[in-house]
Amino acid sequence: IEVTSEITDHVSLLLFSKAENKPKEHLSLMDRNELEDTIADWLEDHGAEDGYELAENLVEYRFSEDDLDKVAEYVKEKDLMAVIEWMNQNLATDRMVTEIGDASTRIAELISSVKSYSHMDRDPDLQMMHVLPGIENTITMLGHKIKKKSIEVTIEPLENAPRVKGMPGELNQVWTNLLDNAIDALPDSGGKINVAMFERDGILCICIEDNGPGIPEDIKSRIFEPFFTTKAMGEGTGLGLDVVMKIVKKHKGDIRLDTQPGRTRFEVQIPIEE
Repeated sequence: IEVTSEITDHVSLLLFSKAENKPKEHLSLMDRNELEDTIADWLEDHGAEDGYELAENLVEYRFSEDDLDKVAEYVKEKDLMAVIEWMNQNLATDRMVTEIGDASTRIAELISSVKSYSHMDRDPDLQMMHVLPGIENTITMLGHKIKKKSIEVTIEPLENAPRVKGMPGELNQVWTNLLDNAIDALPDSGGKINVAMFERDGILCICIEDNGPGIPEDIKSRIFEPFFTTKAMGEGTGLGLDVVMKIVKKHKGDIRLDTQPGRTRFEVQIPIEE
């Protein structure tokens, strides 16, 4: 590989600029998939064996085709993929550091949520909030498990969705638990999860549905019992659906289950209090 100081300076400047100005807002799943397709196609057109493997971090830092075209202007075609792989490794390191910080925050929220289990009668510090960002962030946090099983995740957001009065950290534990359960229930291929939002009679409904085998009839009535789980020790979020139910009730809401072979649907209902 032939890398001059000019190439190093140009690529480093672009790399550091992207790392320092990484957007805090997560892309929607639709926008992310579209950008990932675009970047992967560009990479494969320029010699990458698997464009999607390299595209993930580039998309996370909002690289565009124009950004990659600029790199290609400075780097010879035979060296291009080696330079982009080097960039990808640096971005992966930066992302790992960021994710460790995010994971620490999530752990703190989880501990706080578990501690609040025995203090549900205290006045909650509720705030007016939109639930969609928390759902999208949760899907992003579970991205490694979703990709490992090649699960197709879709979101049907509610246009002009109303805000609800809630605690973002606690509701994030609801989405984490329900989505994590859905992921674990799905096979290694062909799995689908759909998250739909709609309004009904002054209630915001959030439905999380998967096409897994369904919950067996003999345990369906027990899933909201305290400490009941079908998972092995050390697996899952550690919350359990009993705690999830208490969090939803704390928000003056309800949670409903509809399950059969090939379809399991949890509907979280939260009152709208504008």
